[in-house]
Amino acid sequence: MRRGIALGRWKPTFGTHDLCGAGILLFTADARRIGRRWSLSIIFRYEKACDPLMASSLPNLTPEQRATALQKAAETRAKRSEFTARLRTGETTGAAGLDEALGDEVLAKTRLTSFLRALPGWGKVSVDNFLEASGIADNRRLGGLGTRQLDEVRREVAG
Repeated sequence: MRRGIALGRWKPTFGTHDLCGAGILLFTADARRIGRRWSLSIIFRYEKACDPLMASSLPNLTPEQRATALQKAAETRAKRSEFTARLRTGETTGAAGLDEALGDEVLAKTRLTSFLRALPGWGKVSVDNFLEASGIADNRRLGGLGTRQLDEVRREVAG
């Protein structure tokens, strides 16, 4: 056995972005074996990727654009709320509500769990049991369901 010689080197470089997105934190690990002992050195270095003022991920909106976006978001929430209220009261059946949601861009973004819980006779436990039995993820939206999943949901809400 040789003593005093580095028998192996492991020197990959890893990186992670900082919180504001303005740069990247890189670190390199180097492990060496000297005789029976191991020596580990870790080197950290910060590299600036861009100007921190330009690193914002949100677009800069004018007050008019912001007001328009807020109004559109409020209308979307109101439309979804009105849709689930009609389902809760029984004014719209589950099958008709599903067809309506698939035909509307706003309602298609309703989560399947919210849609099912709005139906009379469906609670958290029954929705969770159905999703587990059918193999549908609980974060799926109505517009994102596949044809087999839609058929299964239609069959369940119709009967």
